[in-house]
Amino acid sequence: AFVVVAFVSVCAPLMAWSRVGAPEALMTAATLALLLALLEAAAQSGLDNLLIPIAGYGLLRGVLWTM
Repeated sequence: AFVVVAFVSVCAPLMAWSRVGAPEALMTAATLALLLALLEAAAQSGLDNLLIPIAGYGLLRGVLWTM
């Protein structure tokens, strides 16, 4: 369930409010959703509540910086 919510949460704003094309938005959203799901699975004792937003911001900023 997390992957689907993360995918939609990244893809919809990218397609609506950025200059990124549809294929790039879909690929970026899929990559971020999978990476953040792995981070959520690896985080222990509630650290996922802190790590996922920080990592999501960092990954998205890094990916968009290269485009």
